[in-house]
Parts: sequence; structure tokens; C-alpha cells
Amino acid sequence: MPTLLASALAWLLATLTAAEVPGHADPRPTRLAIWAATLAASGLVATFLLRRLGPTRLNLAIWWSLTIVATALALAAPAAAVGVLPPVLLTAALLAWSSRHVSKDMPHWPDAPALLLALIVPALMWLQAGVRVEAIFGLGPIAVGVLALLFALLAPLWPTRPRVLLVALALASLTGAALTLATPGYSEARPRRLSLAFHQDPEGARWLLDGELPLPPTLRAAADFSSTPAFPWTPSDEPSWIAPAPAISTPTPELTLEPNTPTITGPWGRYLRLRLRSPRGARSAALVIPDTADLRWLAIAGHTVPPYPEHRKAWYEGVRHHPIVALPPEGVLIELVLRDPDPVTFTILDASEGLPPAADPLLRARPAWAIPSHAGDRTLLSRSVAY
Repeated sequence: MPTLLASALAWLLATLTAAEVPGHADPRPTRLAIWAATLAASGLVATFLLRRLGPTRLNLAIWWSLTIVATALALAAPAAAVGVLPPVLLTAALLAWSSRHVSKDMPHWPDAPALLLALIVPALMWLQAGVRVEAIFGLGPIAVGVLALLFALLAPLWPTRPRVLLVALALASLTGAALTLATPGYSEARPRRLSLAFHQDPEGARWLLDGELPLPPTLRAAADFSSTPAFPWTPSDEPSWIAPAPAISTPTPELTLEPNTPTITGPWGRYLRLRLRSPRGARSAALVIPDTADLRWLAIAGHTVPPYPEHRKAWYEGVRHHPIVALPPEGVLIELVLRDPDPVTFTILDASEGLPPAADPLLRARPAWAIPSHAGDRTLLSRSVAY
């Protein structure tokens, strides 16, 4: 429950501030809101369990659960068990030491000093892991989950009547949330990722921007943007901001039959030998093969391409998208075996860094708190060829 509640709060704050992750520009108020909410939710669960199990049974239930998790991880994924085994082993030693007089004072075992000592290693390991995860992925479910695990260890120490503490945590969470909403989602020091792309095919030219987040007002005013999937193979839940653009005069990528290639066919399909090149000297390209072609084998530049990764099928629907980097001036040789005997329509793309001069108004309209990322601003040309 603590993880779900805090994750929902993180999602709400990110949505209301139009940010990829909440508190990107200044994570401190967001951290206060989410950490306080996680601790408060952990306190509610702990109070409920303390009244039914008591501190001794609750403490044993927590650490027995972690012992089972650590054992399972040690057997299934030993490397992952490193994050759980040290706290479990230390706690086992501390509980064994503190149980010397357990028969005399069972209701108060283990005592507070032993519980606090048992928290040292988890605090050092898991809090550090949570902060690092937060730095990589932002204040989201993964970071919250690590934090909730650490807070769960505090359960036996919670008072049975924590009303004042819970109210204080609720006020702290509300204060952090209010400060987050009052703070811009991005800043020049911690900017948003926003790459611009120019794409041209025989049907026309257009500007493309990532559509997962709202478009900055200055960019919206600079062109007639609408939200729609960028390509036929783009999933419907991954739209882009698209606006018409003036066409440029530049050669498109080429996919040609390699001369002196024998005609080879059989019950297994047919063999094709093609060459993909970029007359304009683009550094990268892509070959898109429809699934209906029933591709049996593919080699690029003499190297057999491994089986198509399953996760890429979710990114490119109904096709196999094969990127090609470091495209040489003479192009690359592509060899295929296709089961489909009829002509297959391939889509080819090439990509180069930078944008045409017509992009200057968009570049000026991009806010200072938004910068290119990954491949950066690019010019894409594409066309379809049937063989």
C-alpha cells in the first residue's frame, strides 16, 4: 500500500506539472511530499499490524519474509541477493544476541536498541540505492519501492497511537506537494529533453517532436502542431507532435538490386541481394521490413542479423525495423530470404545531424529549459521501394 500510494502521488504531481518525472527542476519539495506520504502510509499499516500481532511477532514476520526473499534470490540470482543478504545476516546475529534473556522478558523482545542496530546496514545500503535509483529514473515507483522497503523495517518501533505523528507527516506531504506545484517542472540547470526532427518522404515534409509531454506554448505558437503517431508502424499510444514543413531539395536514400545476383527460389522462399545507400552522406539509416514478407533470414554487410528482439515488436507494430549505423558512402549490402513470393514493399530511411534552415523559427521558439537528447535534432528522409 505505501508504494502504491506514493507512486500515485508521484504520477499526480508529474501530470499536474507537465513533467516527465515529478520535481525534475528541484526534487527537494517533491522528495518531502513523497517520502512523508510513504512513511505515513507505512505507519498506518504498521499500526494496524502492531495491534494484531504485537511488536515481537511483527518484527519476526518482517525479517522472516526478508530471509525467504534473500534465500530465493541467492538461489535464483546470486548477484541480486547481495542487496538483501547482509542486512538479514546482521539482523539474525543481533536478534540471537538480544534473545539471551528472552524467556524472562518475551513481550519486550527485541528491545529498541537491537532494532535500531538492525537498521544500520539496511539504511546504509537501501537508502543509498533508493537515492541512486531516484537520480536515474526520477521519483517514481522504483525509488518509492526501495524507500517503502526501508520504512517497513520501522514498523515495530511505531507507537500504538500515532495520530500526532501521522498528522505531521500528512502536513509535510501536503506542503511538499504545494511547493512542487508552485515550482516549474524544468529549469535551465535541469532541462527537459526535447529533440526536433525534420522528416520528408514523397508525400511531403513535416516537423516531428516527442508527443509524450505537452508542447511548450512557444513551440505551439511557432507551427500548426497536432498530436498523432509519426509513422504507420508507430503504436497508437506513442504519438508525436507533427506540423507541416517546407520541403527541401536533397536526394533520398536508395535501395537497389545488386547486379549479377542469380535468381534463387525454392519452397523455403526467395533470395534477394540489395544495396542501401545514402546519396546525401547520412551517417545512419534504417531498413523496415513488413511482417507480411515472412522474413526467414537477413544479413547486413555480410553479418547475419540475430533473431528480432521481442521488445522491439512493441515499438514497431507490424514491421521489423533494423537500424544501420556508420553507413559508408558506398552503402551496405543487404541479403534476405523472404517466404512471400510477391513483391515486398520496403521502407528505407536515412538520418543526419542537424535541421534545414527552415527550422530556425522552431529552434528560437524552443525554451531555454528544453534541450536535444539521445540522437539530437535530426533530418530524416524516407521512401518505399518494392522488390
